[in-house]
Amino acid sequence: METTRIQNSQTEQIRVTALDIEAAYITGLTDVLLEIRRESDGYYLDFNDSTFKNSGWTTRQEQMAELDVTNSPGTYFYNFDTTGFSDDNYYIRVTSATAYNTPWEGELKVGDYVDNLDATVSSRASEANATSNTSSIISEVDANETKIDLVQSDVTDILADTNETQGKLPTNNIMGSSVKTDKDDEIDAIKAKTDNLPSDPTSEINATSNKNEVIVEIDANEVKIDLIATDLTAHRTAVEDRIIRILGLSKENIRLFDPIYDSNSRLLSCTFKTYSSKADTISNTNAISTYSIVGTYNDGSELLTWREVKE
Repeated sequence: METTRIQNSQTEQIRVTALDIEAAYITGLTDVLLEIRRESDGYYLDFNDSTFKNSGWTTRQEQMAELDVTNSPGTYFYNFDTTGFSDDNYYIRVTSATAYNTPWEGELKVGDYVDNLDATVSSRASEANATSNTSSIISEVDANETKIDLVQSDVTDILADTNETQGKLPTNNIMGSSVKTDKDDEIDAIKAKTDNLPSDPTSEINATSNKNEVIVEIDANEVKIDLIATDLTAHRTAVEDRIIRILGLSKENIRLFDPIYDSNSRLLSCTFKTYSSKADTISNTNAISTYSIVGTYNDGSELLTWREVKE
């Protein structure tokens, strides 16, 4: 069970599932008893007349009905209608002398800001806000128009520069050809310099040598990357194993075996196993680890030592 919020006058279906010590569903129970306490005054609901009282109840605990013995075995429910009740927090508690996983406890928050949610949302779109938003939009549009004007001016400048550049381009078939005009003087000047460059500044032998050095460097880096990947895989496996053990030790999925008690019903020793899932816990398969527990007490039945050791 958990904390739930609903609007006033809604009906909330309270459900619990009864399990035995082996985590198997229990059907046909007649001792699944529900009680509802109101936070504001500490009164309990009398299910006989749907009234909260501080004493004199006729039915302070109500037997919950089984939901569906075939399709939902072990699940019991009660439909709590909040019509006529005040906005408040209602604490839910269900007990059973038979089920192993009791009590079930939760909280139902009725009304308060949930009832006013629709009104709050609708108020966000008031006429004043709409007018304010319209003015903001107009201001933004005006600001963008100013930016567009500046961009247009820049485009005009760029177009002028482009026209000037085009006027300097050669009109002959190939730039730098024997057919020259006054427009390719700058290109010819550049060509005069490039003509003096060596025809093969990088020999084929040097290129091959450089290529081989690059390949060797790449191969060395690939080996390093493979080693890093192997280390990361090993570390990830170790971390995953530790996480699984931590989940078991946090009592998420454990199972107790071979408990030994003294004449005063004090637990002297036992063994428990941790599992990674509910299914493995129920079937006692694929245990992660096994731990031995030993406890000692003084004559006053007070616990002196407690030891948990991984086997």
